[in-house]
Amino acid sequence: MNAPEMQPLNREAIFAALFTRLQTIPGVKTFSRVLLSFEDACAADQPAIFLTKGDEENREPNRSLPAKWKLSADITLFCRNDADPHAGPSIQLNTLLSAIEGVLIRQPFEGFKPGQPFAQTNDWWTSLDGLCSHCWISDRIIIGEGANGLQAVAVVPIEIYTTP
Repeated sequence: MNAPEMQPLNREAIFAALFTRLQTIPGVKTFSRVLLSFEDACAADQPAIFLTKGDEENREPNRSLPAKWKLSADITLFCRNDADPHAGPSIQLNTLLSAIEGVLIRQPFEGFKPGQPFAQTNDWWTSLDGLCSHCWISDRIIIGEGANGLQAVAVVPIEIYTTP
């Protein structure tokens, strides 16, 4: 009897799948995996969504068991409200945050393995079509609105649990 073969985790497939999901959000002018500074985000290119990779943690560091990885990412969102200086950009920001939350909800066709339907009804967060077990907003969303009231930024922390 042969021992199971260990496989390395395909991190890029996971982050590419998350980025593809984000690109389905309507009304966003710029999507990138390279974060621009607040000053370099042109008004004409907003709203803008940036996905950046964060830290990783092996949650099962036992040498005799497969690794259980916790991957992290940040989704940074820039938006402006140049049309109405009396309405804050948080109106647009709230809509975009809801859209980000929406792309992270598990779809009926998703399972824990690619192509495997999802049968449980008590688990709402995406598996990115089987590339991970869970991908969700993990903590406090940091929000800032500019002093002039036209610009807003949000940083949405994401956690992804997976095994190779």
